[in-house]
Amino acid sequence: MGLGYWKSPSKTEKDFVTINGERYLVVRDEGFVDEYGRFHLLGRGGGYVINTGGEKVYSEEVEEIIKSHPKIKDAAVIGIPDERWGEAVTAIIELKSGEKATEDEIKEYCRERMASYKIPKNIILHSVLRTDVGKINRRGMADLVSELISI
Repeated sequence: MGLGYWKSPSKTEKDFVTINGERYLVVRDEGFVDEYGRFHLLGRGGGYVINTGGEKVYSEEVEEIIKSHPKIKDAAVIGIPDERWGEAVTAIIELKSGEKATEDEIKEYCRERMASYKIPKNIILHSVLRTDVGKINRRGMADLVSELISI
């Protein structure tokens, strides 16, 4: 078992816990066990779940569907504050070089592949910000969105 995260004592304290003298790493993956006893991974919990109109939206699921569009290189999905919905599903989409796509085209693509409450209410064409290890920089994306949309 690792001792913790390099130069990150607060994250170490949050993710490495001791229970009955045993040290554990809490990964916060979410899933369910079906009637056959099989585990189905839904994705990461925490900040990756958007609560919109009382429905839970797993951003990774929406991102994967959006990224399957032939014109799209990358996508990040976040929730932004919304008076009506609580949070509005918002997609930051990076198109492949030389490609063009409209918001309506992207929403129609999503409409054919996901429940209506998961379809992004806002679509922003911009490069996706990632951390040094390649994860989506959701905090950076939220800051970018708040600059581009008055929220």
